[in-house]
Order: sequence, then C-alpha cells, then structure tokens
Amino acid sequence: MNVASAYYGLHGTLSLIQNLKVYAKIYGVKKPVEKSLELLKTFGLIHMKDKRAEVLSSGERPRLSLCKGLINDPKLLLLDEATVGLDPDVAVHTRQILRDYHKESNCSVLFTSHYMAEVEQLCNRIGFIHDGKIVKIDSAKRLKNLIKTQIVNMDFHKTSKRLFDYFNDQDIQVISKNKNQVSFEIDSKGDRVYKIINSLFQRGFKIKHLDLKRPTLDDIFIKIAGKK
Repeated sequence: MNVASAYYGLHGTLSLIQNLKVYAKIYGVKKPVEKSLELLKTFGLIHMKDKRAEVLSSGERPRLSLCKGLINDPKLLLLDEATVGLDPDVAVHTRQILRDYHKESNCSVLFTSHYMAEVEQLCNRIGFIHDGKIVKIDSAKRLKNLIKTQIVNMDFHKTSKRLFDYFNDQDIQVISKNKNQVSFEIDSKGDRVYKIINSLFQRGFKIKHLDLKRPTLDDIFIKIAGKK
C-alpha cells in the first residue's frame, strides 16, 4: 500500500529525484532511479528533478506526493485531498492518470476530498462522513436520486401576472423572481418540465434562457447531514 496527500511530509532540502529514491529504497523498488524518473515524467515534473522540493509551488507539491504514492505500484492507494491546488488542466490530466492506474493495476483507491465534483468523476462508490461516522454509501447516481426535485431557472423576454397565474394553476412552486428571471422547483422524474415549456410557448411567453439544476452531491450531503 501507499499514501499521497496534498499536505505531504516530503523532505524540502532534498531534490525531487532524491526524495523519490529514498522512498523507492524504503519500499524495495528494484530500479529506483528508473521508476522515479518515469513518475516525474508522467506527472509533468521531470524538468524539475534536480530542484529542491521546498521550492515547489502549491500545484507542484501534490504531484510530487502522487509520485511518491505510486512509487511501489501499490494495490491499495490512500489519497487525502491529493489534488488540492492543481490548475484545472493539470487536475484533468492528473485524474486521468489515477483512473488509468486503477484500471490497469486493479488497485483499490480510497479517495477523501471535499470537492464533490471530483469525487463524482473518480469514485464508483461514495461514502459520506458526518460527525465521524459513515452515514451513507452508494453510487453517485443513486445518491443523487435521493432528492426527487430539480430547480428550473427561466429568463423571459417579459413576465406578467398571467405567467404567475399559470404557475399557480399548475401548482408550481416559484422559489424566486427578479425582473424577468423566474426560478421554480418541480419533480425531476418524468417529462413535466418539457410539458411546462411547451405550454408556456403556446401561451406566447418567450424564453431567452433556460437552465435545469439537478441535485448535486453537495445537495445530497446537506440533506443527509441535516445541515442548513
């Protein structure tokens, strides 16, 4: 097994390659230099191999930690906030590296993070922890199905009393309205939202912009944990 964290404890006075060589020898890696160089290249740090770890930026440190985490080709990999500080393009590349490693090695990965979007992209099983206890474990799809509604945001060319009378007649709960922007909540299942849009067009209301906000994992966590 191995572990990688954004809040790593690698040696700042040693170079990147020296850090990895130390851990490669601790883990009994047969070709420590070759393996270290391979990982530095994979994570885009090969050009910095002889620089001290203490000079790394907040986006480079997590990548060096991931190099250390993969140095012994673990079958169990623990990742704690392992992608904090990465630029968006680097984060996409890093997530792909982790997905490829998991697929190719059949490694089990325990990934802890507060970034729910990233958790959803990487993990096929998700567990929520609240007050030190696991309160729910399931797939992202099944977890998001726990909330049966969705938010619809509409930006009209013009609103009127007739529009809100229609919402009342259809028992549609208007959450907010601001000038010509209206937000309401409806069931996420079925085709009701499309029937509403069609009905609004038939009544002569012109929609400039439409946005459907389905439940996110953040919403689910708040629901499960009972927080406001």
